[in-house]
Amino acid sequence: SQPVRARGTLELESVPGRTCLRLRLPRAEHGASPSPSPCYRPNTAARVVLVIDDDPLVGRLIADSVESAGGRAVVVRSAEDGLTALEDERFDLIVCDCMMPGMTGWDFERSLPRDRPPILFVTGGTFTPEGRSFLAGLAPERLLEKPFKPSQLLARIELLLGEPD
Repeated sequence: SQPVRARGTLELESVPGRTCLRLRLPRAEHGASPSPSPCYRPNTAARVVLVIDDDPLVGRLIADSVESAGGRAVVVRSAEDGLTALEDERFDLIVCDCMMPGMTGWDFERSLPRDRPPILFVTGGTFTPEGRSFLAGLAPERLLEKPFKPSQLLARIELLLGEPD
């Protein structure tokens, strides 16, 4: 059999963490219009992740893990700064420390609207009764205990985000 040739264009747009292919073909004879192709994300870690942790080393470790998997991370050091970041940009996932000065991770979550991105909480230990109660109510996939390996973090991100778009 011979290859089928059709007029059209193939566009490739690539930035770190995101690749988009658009195939544009002429209209079919019967007037059917093509639908635009969705952007392909090579894996679920190739998303934009907001990292909230008051410890700069932990924040950097999380960001490096996300970026090594092709994603992009925005790191802030307080829940209050996380709220500001959410006003400025859309995120696919939030990784948030539980115990921070000022606003805690659970206070942060309570202040968000229902249509927020999924949140993965990380903790090195929560010592207040309110914190223990909050953690007890979380689904297990939404909590990661410190210390953790980058592979554990990425597996949890993959689980929370599900399949690529």
